[in-house]
Amino acid sequence: MALSIGAAQRNISPPLGTHMAGYYHVRPASAVHDDLYARAMVIDDGSTTIALVTCDLVSIREESVVNAREQVAQATAIPGGNVLVCCTHTHTGPITRGDRSAATFGSMSETYMATLEAQIAGAVTEAWATRSPGTLRIGKSQETRIAFNRRFHMRDGSVKTNPGKDNPDVIRPVGPIDPDVYALLAESNQGDPIGVLVNYSLHADTTGGDQISADYSGWMEKHLRNMSPELDEAVVLYANGFCGDINHVNVNDPNQLKGFEESERIGRALAESATQALSHLEPIKGESVHASQKTEALPAVVPTEEDIAWAREAVEASPRGGGPGRDDLVKAHRDLALQELNRQHFDTEVQVLAVGNVAITALPGEIFVELGLSIKERSPFEHNLLAELANGNLGYICTEAAYPQGAYEPTSSRVLPGSGEQLVRAALALQQEISTA
Repeated sequence: MALSIGAAQRNISPPLGTHMAGYYHVRPASAVHDDLYARAMVIDDGSTTIALVTCDLVSIREESVVNAREQVAQATAIPGGNVLVCCTHTHTGPITRGDRSAATFGSMSETYMATLEAQIAGAVTEAWATRSPGTLRIGKSQETRIAFNRRFHMRDGSVKTNPGKDNPDVIRPVGPIDPDVYALLAESNQGDPIGVLVNYSLHADTTGGDQISADYSGWMEKHLRNMSPELDEAVVLYANGFCGDINHVNVNDPNQLKGFEESERIGRALAESATQALSHLEPIKGESVHASQKTEALPAVVPTEEDIAWAREAVEASPRGGGPGRDDLVKAHRDLALQELNRQHFDTEVQVLAVGNVAITALPGEIFVELGLSIKERSPFEHNLLAELANGNLGYICTEAAYPQGAYEPTSSRVLPGSGEQLVRAALALQQEISTA
């Protein structure tokens, strides 16, 4: 069974003045530092075709994924459910969800969203149309210099997110990181690179400001091409792994860089590790392609009338909102959004794509790293790539143990404790079904 592979990309940078996502205040984009892209790789074994799309966005709403999938299905032979759309989580891109207060966060442009959907579908369609016989090889390395668990046990018994540099009350991180760096290389039968997928778990919030930027993954691509000139014509995709509680902040380094300098440092380090992974590639074992998905009903947080009354007062008193360290306003904005959504549960897509002994598990939220490590430890597949903020955005999905600990992520979570473990069980069940097919 031979594979046929194609790759393509489309520019998805928004117009200047577009409101940017990621913070609790309005930020119109003033300039484009580096462009944003939707990048696609299509893999076909003759009977099943899958498409992986990575977007330089903070997230993507479920409605836009549905629309893009419909356009792909109309233009190609790829079923919509075989298309995975994930986001890098850059905080210097456009707003892509409309379920938050525009006065606090800024507004989403429906015109931009329609363009985005068409560009995603266009990238997949071109990758499908240009596919040619090829092979896949995979490599793996470790990167421990740039990622840190951002939740800490404190001396007063509490847990804090991002407690600050050199804080004397910090005891230790609550959890681990995931050091795995995967590089999945697609080549033509003549040995020419078609595309490469890099996978690592690190929150993309290093740049800040009001300029459009892909953040560290944009720098990673640039440095990876410099380090590996053979990739010059290849499409470089970056899928962010499960990193809901992981960021770049080293609390023990008061002199850590900031802004574009820091995002470039991180991008260069990740490119070095990806280059190392590419230096010891091995062919994937087996070439059968699979795609499977299921919907899990996750129980929603349901605010009470008293919660809503308090939330309105809190937001009126501080309309700019809050972030880590301002958990009261985080909860207020969450509860007001949940009141508007009026859900008892969230229908949540769990998706697994697989080629041979390689699985890609995709979940629609900011997933705690421990949940991803649990999938890797229990998976029937030899290689496990993870993609968060995929096919939608449910917000933070924490471990069950994190909820009573509190701090930013559980406070902003829209689902009840145990939801993360429910998604892990569903993903592993899909993997098991595929591995025995």
